[in-house]
Amino acid sequence: MIISLLLNGRKIAVVGSGIERHRRIVAAAAENAEIVAFGSEHCRECEKMLKWRKSGMPSGSDLADAQVVIAVDRNKAMNRLLATYARRFGFLLNTVDEPETCDFYHVSVREAHPGLLLAVSSSGAAPAFAKGLADRLLATITAEDRVVFEQLRSDRAAFKDNGVAPSGIDWPHRESTLRSLYRCSHRATSPSVPRASRPTHRLADFHKSKGALQA
Repeated sequence: MIISLLLNGRKIAVVGSGIERHRRIVAAAAENAEIVAFGSEHCRECEKMLKWRKSGMPSGSDLADAQVVIAVDRNKAMNRLLATYARRFGFLLNTVDEPETCDFYHVSVREAHPGLLLAVSSSGAAPAFAKGLADRLLATITAEDRVVFEQLRSDRAAFKDNGVAPSGIDWPHRESTLRSLYRCSHRATSPSVPRASRPTHRLADFHKSKGALQA
C-alpha cells in the first residue's frame, strides 16, 4: 500500500554516508522535516538542513523519539540493530536493498501540479525502472488534466463548506463533464473553427451552473 507521510516537523534520522545520505537529507528537508544525521560524512550543503548530527552511529536513546529512520550504508549488522530499535521504539525503518529489515520502500514521486503527485513503486525490486516510469507518466499529464484537477479540488472544498459529504458525489461523472466542457471551450477559441460553428458553453459555465453543487 502506497501512502503519503506528512513529515512537516517530524523527526527523521538518516544513518550512514555518501550520496544516498545526501539525497535523503535533501528530500526530507523539502518536506520540512526535523532532520538528525549519524555517520562520518557531513557535507556543507546538508549541514544547514540538520537539526543536529553525530559523527558515530546512533544509540537507542538517540532514536527514541524518531518517527522515521533511513539507513543508507547497506551495513547488515547495523540494520539488524536498527530493526531491533524500531520494534522497541515504534519508528518506521528503511534499509537500502534489505527488505528483511525494512518497514517501507522509497517511492519515485513527481509533482505534476501543485497538490497533484504521481507515485511509482517497484517495492524495492527495480528502483531505476520506477524512476523512469515516473518520468514517462509525468510527461503524459496535460493542461486539461491540471485544469480539471483544480476545478474538482475547488468543488470538493465547496461541497464540504456547504455540508455536503464528498463521498456521495458522482466524481467520475463530474470529471467527464468537466473534460467535455474543457474541450468544447478550447474548440471555441481555436482559429481553425469557423466562428458561427463554435460552441458557446465554456468550462467556467459549469462552475456557475445550478449543477455545480449537485451530484
